[in-house]
Amino acid sequence: MINQNNELVKANQFFSSVIHDIRTPMNAVMGFLELLEDDAKPKQKEYIQAAYKSSEMVVALINDVLDMNKISMGKIEINNHFFSLLEVMENTALLFYHNALQKDIDFIIYYDPHIPYLIKSDPFRIKQVLNNLLSNAIKFTDVGGMVALEFLYEATTDTLICKVSDTGIGISQKNQKDIFKPFTQASIETSGKYGGTGLGLTISKQLALLLGGDLYIQSEENKGSTFSIEIPCNSIDNTGISIDIDNYELPMIYVIDGELSKHRYIEYFTKYFKALYIPYEIITSEDAIKHTNKKENIYVAMKLDYTTNKCKKFIESIDERLIILETDVFSDVSKFSQDITVLEMPILPQALFNAFKKLTKGYSNNEDKKESNSSIKTIDKNILIADDNPINLRLMSEIVNKFGCRYTLAKNGQEAVDIFKDEDNIFDIILIDQNMPILTGTDAIKIIRSLPKGKNIYIYGLTGDSDENTNQDMKEAGANAILHKPIKIQELKDIIYSEV
Repeated sequence: MINQNNELVKANQFFSSVIHDIRTPMNAVMGFLELLEDDAKPKQKEYIQAAYKSSEMVVALINDVLDMNKISMGKIEINNHFFSLLEVMENTALLFYHNALQKDIDFIIYYDPHIPYLIKSDPFRIKQVLNNLLSNAIKFTDVGGMVALEFLYEATTDTLICKVSDTGIGISQKNQKDIFKPFTQASIETSGKYGGTGLGLTISKQLALLLGGDLYIQSEENKGSTFSIEIPCNSIDNTGISIDIDNYELPMIYVIDGELSKHRYIEYFTKYFKALYIPYEIITSEDAIKHTNKKENIYVAMKLDYTTNKCKKFIESIDERLIILETDVFSDVSKFSQDITVLEMPILPQALFNAFKKLTKGYSNNEDKKESNSSIKTIDKNILIADDNPINLRLMSEIVNKFGCRYTLAKNGQEAVDIFKDEDNIFDIILIDQNMPILTGTDAIKIIRSLPKGKNIYIYGLTGDSDENTNQDMKEAGANAILHKPIKIQELKDIIYSEV
């Protein structure tokens, strides 16, 4: 038995090493592809996006196999703490919206306002399950279909219910009993046409159980599927609700059901008004034109045909009280009045209700929108980057330079420590790889933290290692957080812009 355990440990160590050796070059591949896309021509962008998608598939395969290995070893960790689920939802929605848009799939979101503002669970694992379910929903839904992401709350049991529904190929009753088993897909034809390992649902099921809940399926072949994860919120009394409108009063809201609407958005969109007892009415654009004297109302236009004179007429009549959704429908926003409030899809509840509040107070949110859509702003920070891989060093330096930061490069842990010790060198952030010669990232972090000027600096460990112990070692040494390769540009941007 001891020999068997030793062999299992050795196999796991070998597996972790292989994963690291794959993730490290994939970090460079995906990173440089992201950088290339900024200045690429349309045809080049197509090639870059195709290559990036293929890279994502490789990484997804690695992660699936890695998680299955951890589950079999009993090494999956659940880290429960209080957090805002609303933020997790918004980040997840933004991640998958563009994937749905590429297939002309309506991606609809509903978030129950009564979900506690803070719940106690593992946000990383919740996001992992949602990522698996949404990825499958978009993959198995044909062009022109619909994918819906719903977050519901059962107050009597303090239970969160996350639903991912689609109008895709569905799963037969016969195959549903095996769908959560490892390496299983609905059929050989499905596997051949759509690809994948068949591990995503197995992993999601196990994670749901570890979170104290379960994962369920309702599906009908050729009509679509709904996967529901139900987990405890573990909320505390008086924590408040996610969307609270008690501090202000909204006027009557008219939802203009436009010529291009498929009515799917209307059904989910108006759930907010029903849940919060907000007065509303669904009207046509012809009805809206008759409301020109009702300046106190708010109008929400959904998927209109902006090329028609009828549409232009009603926009001109109520522009200062108008919120336009679905900005991808028209090509030239500048031809409309600056008084119009424009919300980009997907419609996130925070943005929607902030727009309502601002219009109620008598001004639009276009200034906020203009600022958010402006070109990348530069920020003056000095960053120390340590990595023994010259390609990854080049990538990281290109990224931080993109945001206007100064940087210094170190080829190993010892060099990073020596550079940091120099009194003339003052850094705001350190990005340091784990597996380096002479001194590992962990050892280098320990030394840096022991120095007087190393007490308060922000340190981020970089690793392609699959071993949770390695991550924990870096955190215990003093890393503020761990970034897993391949690292996305957005992750680094968030760090650079947030740490002061």
